[in-house]
Amino acid sequence: MMSARLPSFLPLAAALCLGLGLGSCLQEGPSTETGNPNLRGTQIDAQGRPAPGVVKLFLQPAASAPGAGDTRLPGGPRLLDSMIVGPDGGYRFDGLAAGTYALEGRDSAQAAFALVGGLVIASATDTLIRDLPLSPPGRIAGRATRGPDARPAGIRGDEKILVRLANADRDAETDTSGLFSLEKVPAGIYRVAFAAADGHYLTRYLDGVAVTAGAETDLPVVELEWSPYGDPPAVGGLAISVDSSAGVARLAWRAVLLSGGASVLYTVTRDGVEIHRGPDTAFVDTLAGIAPGTPIRYAVRALNPLGQAGPADTAAAAAPGPGLPPDGEGVLEGAVFQGNTPVTGARVALYLIPSAPGSPDSLPLGVRLLDSAVSDAVGQYRFNRLGAGNYTVVARASAGTDIGMVMGLSPRNAGARLDTLRSGAPGVVAGAASRDSLWISSPFKGDENIRVGLAGAPFTGLTDYGYPPTGGSFRLAGVPAGSYTLVVYAIPEGYFLPDSLPVIVRAGDTTRLPTVVKARYNPLAPPPRIASLRLAGATRDRINLAWDPVTRYPLLAGYRVLRLSPERVVLDSSSVISVTEYSDDVSGLPSGTRLEYVVRVAGTGGREGANGGDISGAPVEASVP
Repeated sequence: MMSARLPSFLPLAAALCLGLGLGSCLQEGPSTETGNPNLRGTQIDAQGRPAPGVVKLFLQPAASAPGAGDTRLPGGPRLLDSMIVGPDGGYRFDGLAAGTYALEGRDSAQAAFALVGGLVIASATDTLIRDLPLSPPGRIAGRATRGPDARPAGIRGDEKILVRLANADRDAETDTSGLFSLEKVPAGIYRVAFAAADGHYLTRYLDGVAVTAGAETDLPVVELEWSPYGDPPAVGGLAISVDSSAGVARLAWRAVLLSGGASVLYTVTRDGVEIHRGPDTAFVDTLAGIAPGTPIRYAVRALNPLGQAGPADTAAAAAPGPGLPPDGEGVLEGAVFQGNTPVTGARVALYLIPSAPGSPDSLPLGVRLLDSAVSDAVGQYRFNRLGAGNYTVVARASAGTDIGMVMGLSPRNAGARLDTLRSGAPGVVAGAASRDSLWISSPFKGDENIRVGLAGAPFTGLTDYGYPPTGGSFRLAGVPAGSYTLVVYAIPEGYFLPDSLPVIVRAGDTTRLPTVVKARYNPLAPPPRIASLRLAGATRDRINLAWDPVTRYPLLAGYRVLRLSPERVVLDSSSVISVTEYSDDVSGLPSGTRLEYVVRVAGTGGREGANGGDISGAPVEASVP
C-alpha cells in the first residue's frame, strides 16, 4: 500500500511539496500500520480513479448538543490522526478504540474534498471499508444576530457569534454585522450550531443544511435568544418626560425579550428606593411634595422569572414647579386607611382593566398601569382626566408590607364620594400547574413558564420547572385579601386553552390549590410532541421502545415511530399504533449499526405532530447489539 502517516512535523522540503500539492515528491513506502485495520478504503476522484492527497481521522463527540438551558457551543469532532495518501488512493487506520469516527479526505491540490461520518467501531476487531469520493467543496454563508436586546458589555453589534458544523471540522466567527462564512465544506447534510461567546444566549441549531459540490448555501438569518437562566439584559432606551401641569414624570423604556417568551418584570427606583414593579414598559411617577428643581435620578432593571436582575438603565430629571391639574370629568379619588387611621405617604397605583378579554385561546389581557400618586397628610389621593372604563387602584403603605386594593372602579365627576382602601397584611396564592404529557417544543423541559394571574389585578407569575405529575409550582405574593379569579394559561400561544378557578385570599395567609391545574390542549392546534421516549430493552433482533401516553389530547388517533440514521434521515416508520410501546425488527442490520428513533403523535384526519423524543424532545439513540 502506497501510504504513510503524516507526522506532527515535516522536513521543510516535504512540507513545501505537500503545501504545493506535489504528492509525487513525497517518499513512498510501505504502511507503518500493524494489526487489524479498523478503517480502510480508497480515496477516489470524480471519475472513480484513485486520488492522492491527505485523509484525516476524527473522533466524533458522544453528544452533539448541550442541555436546553446551555449557552455553550457543542464540541466538534476531535482530530486524531492524518495520513498522506499515495497514487493508489489507499488509506488505513488501525488500533482504534470503540467510538464513533469521521473521515475527511482532500486531494493534493486542496480542490476536492470528501467527508464520511458516523463510522461506529464497537471493538478492536471491527473493520469498516469506506471509499472517499472527492468533489469540489461548497460554502456556507449567512448572518446571525443577538436580537433586539441590549448587547452585553464589551460586545459590538453582532460580533463574536461562533458558528460550527456539529459533525465536521469547520467553524467561523461573525463580524460586527453578524456575517459569517464556512469555507471548503465537503458536500453533505449538516447540523449548524450557533452560540455567543459572551455566554448570555442559548445555543441555536439549524438541521438538515445541505451543501452541494461547488455551490454556496445561503442560510436564513439566525437570531439567538437571551437565556432565561442568567441575569437578563439591560432594558435600554430609558426616556423621561416631565409633565409640569400634571406634576408627574413619565418613564418609558424598551422591552426585554427572553428565550421562549419567558415573562419579564421591571423595577423602577427613584434615588435608590424602589417605587414600582410590574410587566409594563412605561410608568408614571407623581412628583407631588418634591421641591421644584430637585434633581431626581431614576433606574430601571429587568427581572427574569428566577428573580435575577439585569444591569440598570438610568436617567435624571428635575421636579417641576407647583401646579394642580384641572377638575372635571373622569376623576377617581379616595383615601388609604389602616384600620381607622389614615396613611400618609402611601404609594397608590392606578391600573386600567381591559375592556375586552383578548383571544379566547390565550391568557386574558392583563391590567395596564396608567398612573401613580402618593397619599397626603389625611391619606387622600386623586387621579384626574380619566377616560371611561374600569380601573383598579392598589395602595401600598410606605413600608411596603401592607396593601389594599379596589377593583372595578369607574371615573366620576369631581366632588363625588371617596373610595376608601383598607390596607392590611397581604396574602399568598400558591399551587402547581402542568402541561400534563403535552409538550410542544424547546425550550420547555417540563412545566416551567406556565402563566398564572389574577383577573383584573396586577399580580402575575410563571411556574418553575416541574415534571408531571407534580407540575411546575408558582407563588403570587403580596396579594390583598379578597375574592379573585385565578387564570392559568400554558404557552406557547395557541396550543392551550386557559383555565380559571375562584380563589379566596385571607390577610397574612397562604391559599394553596388542592390539586395540580392541568392545561387543556387546544384541538385546533397541531398535535403535541412526545417528550418521554426511552429505550425499553434491546436484543440482537429487536430494539424495544416505550413512552408515556398522551392523555389530554382530544383528537388522538395513535402514534407513529420513525427509525432514523445518525444524519437524521428517515430509514423506516411504523404504521399508526394505539399502544405506547414499539418493537423494531433490526435482525437484518449489522451489529453496531447506530440508529436514532423519534415518535409522532397522530391526530384524526391524518394530522401528525413534530418528531418527539426524550425529556428534551431529542431523538433516542440506539445501537444494534
